[in-house]
Parts: sequence; structure tokens; C-alpha cells
Amino acid sequence: FSFGNAEKYSQIKLSNSKVIEIISVKDSDDNKWYEVDSLARDTTFEDMENNSTNDPTSVINRDTAPYILKLKKTSRTFLLSVSYLVQTYKTYTSVTLIQFL
Repeated sequence: FSFGNAEKYSQIKLSNSKVIEIISVKDSDDNKWYEVDSLARDTTFEDMENNSTNDPTSVINRDTAPYILKLKKTSRTFLLSVSYLVQTYKTYTSVTLIQFL
């Protein structure tokens, strides 16, 4: 699905009622967008491999924690709202152009 002109907090209803997850959202400039539980949130967690490049202090725990979470500040967020009673799926974003992959 692609959005056209910029519209603040645009909403869509997906035609396929069997969608259970949105895997990836990118805009026309190939920027990644993040699903959040509230549009007021400006941070999200990203998982990454626990190595000396990503975090030199926690690499000693690599055997028990092969991945770590890093807090990422972003304004590229979207909210997914699912209603099982009427099977409508909406996304609320402040995005100009996004494409669901």
C-alpha cells in the first residue's frame, strides 16, 4: 500500500482482513518507520548483535545475551489499530509517503 500526498494522521482500512502483522514500513526516501503504542513516543528499541562494536561494555556477556537492545530516537513512527469485531485495520502516521512491504 502506498500513500499519496502528505496528510497528517492519515488512516487506511486494509482490504485483506487476514493481516496479522506489518513487517516493514519505508517511505519514498527508503527511511525505516517504527510501530509504536502511542504517537507521543519518540523513541523505540532496536535489537542488535552483542559485540564490541555495538557495546564494548556488555560484550563480556555475549554467551548469555547474544543480542542487546538499544534505545533509538526517531520521529518516524506509526500506530497500528486492529479491531477484531469489525475486522478493520488502520494506521495512524505523520508520514508523507509510506509503503507496506
